[in-house]
Amino acid sequence: MAGVGPPPKAEGQRVRRHKGPAGTVLPAGGFQGSAPAMPAFYKRGGRWHPKTLAWWQAMASWPQAATWLPSDWDHLADTAILKDQLHRDPLNARQYLPEIRLRMAALGSTVADRQRLRMSLGDPEVGAGAPDRAAAGPASRRRLKAVDGG
Repeated sequence: MAGVGPPPKAEGQRVRRHKGPAGTVLPAGGFQGSAPAMPAFYKRGGRWHPKTLAWWQAMASWPQAATWLPSDWDHLADTAILKDQLHRDPLNARQYLPEIRLRMAALGSTVADRQRLRMSLGDPEVGAGAPDRAAAGPASRRRLKAVDGG
């Protein structure tokens, strides 16, 4: 399966300076609202695997959950079925891994996925300790001096 390409660059790093699509700022503290309850189990008389229940609770507190509509929660519930199968029988449910990966990417599960979806956290302190590669532009190069290596 083909990839989706590299994630988009930050606004200050883009070569073409035209205005890109507007992004979504997510609450840095995670979703504080009430999430829908885990749907009834998909097989009559059964129970969700404990790992699937823990996964649902974790997803319900993601910052992205603040933007989800009922259709997104339905998408998450369908993904829970696949995750549950994977937890119950990992060897025979490997066929679901590509679909789970695509579904999780659509929800913004990794940094690169969130960049592709133009999502960012609202807290400006996130990543403040990392060096800013955009700052190492032409102005910093002017301070460099050639030295004789002799």
